[in-house]
Amino acid sequence: MTQRMPHRSALHSSHSFRWLRLAPHLTLLLAILAVVAGCSDDPVAPITPDDALFNQAPNASEVSYELVDLGTLGGDASFALGLNNRGQVVGTSRTTGSPRPQIAFSWDRGTMESLGTLEGSTFSRAFRANNRGVAVGEAFTPGGESRAVVWENGALRELPPRSGFSSAVANDVNDRGQVVGVSGGRAILWDEDEPRNLGAISSSSEATSRGNAIAANGLIAGTAQTDLISSFGSRVSHAFLWRNGRMIDLGALGQETNFSVAYGVNPRGEVVGESIITGNTYHAFRWRNGRLEDLHPEELGLTHSRASDVNSSGQVVGWASSFHNFPTFGAAAALLWTGDQAVNLNEVVADAADWDLRAATGINDGGQIVGYGLLDGQTRAFLLIPTQANGQR
Repeated sequence: MTQRMPHRSALHSSHSFRWLRLAPHLTLLLAILAVVAGCSDDPVAPITPDDALFNQAPNASEVSYELVDLGTLGGDASFALGLNNRGQVVGTSRTTGSPRPQIAFSWDRGTMESLGTLEGSTFSRAFRANNRGVAVGEAFTPGGESRAVVWENGALRELPPRSGFSSAVANDVNDRGQVVGVSGGRAILWDEDEPRNLGAISSSSEATSRGNAIAANGLIAGTAQTDLISSFGSRVSHAFLWRNGRMIDLGALGQETNFSVAYGVNPRGEVVGESIITGNTYHAFRWRNGRLEDLHPEELGLTHSRASDVNSSGQVVGWASSFHNFPTFGAAAALLWTGDQAVNLNEVVADAADWDLRAATGINDGGQIVGYGLLDGQTRAFLLIPTQANGQR
């Protein structure tokens, strides 16, 4: 039986390898060791675009990965939802054979640990973690209401909601400790745990918005209602980029009255997400240089697609599926976009014949990818580690 995941609508230091031409083989070896350093006893330094050898998108024939089964917290399903540049993974896992309890986890160097939840609760999930190991997400109260939470140094704390409201969700955190999410129907930026209402594309006080991602330099992406009215008489929501205190409408694929939402943003201001293209069909998109690009891989023959994350060098991950929003149902494939090429990750992973990789949810600056797939009929979190072939460009 497949499991259904309730899905949420990613500091880098700069290193100069000036001696690269003098010692190419040594440099390549060090870069590969940095990617797989989880087997070392020393702390793993953040993998940055300069020293990870992922600055240029490889050809599809050069992409290859080793798969790591992240396991579960004792239950029959787990979902990896994000990772940082140290290779630490966060997500959520069942603890029994039942849908609840389902608890947020952190995975590091072969060990999955529960992050816990609110007292009396049976549900939490961690969406993202920064390079300091601080994770953010949501936890339900015993009554089923969402609370925005932060896990730091082994402790859980709640973030204050928007004034006048009680529910909130935290979706992403950067190394400055800035958190983005939603509360009271508005995109929220928590800076030093103080909530700031980011407004909406529309100037209406009733317009809604949601913050889904924040880059290392504070760029924010999400979705917000506009002044456009759909054929159903409701406000149209578009993906946005929040920059320099202003919310920029990124538009949508096809007609301007189509819905779109952003799920990832990098420090260069490249934004990824999904947009209705026609009817109720969703296509993955990338926004860069002021233009929205349709990333949907028609060759796979699947109806829907989503781009869920983008790293600092512009590599994009996501999935294509026959059912929108639930890649564990029907046909689906976890995807990596390198440049304009869509790569089915099922075709480039060694020794994973028993796996069916369904969704790629996060990618770090070293090119490591997390997501979830099916293993022996059960949903299982995975980590993909680039092999040496990925660095040979």
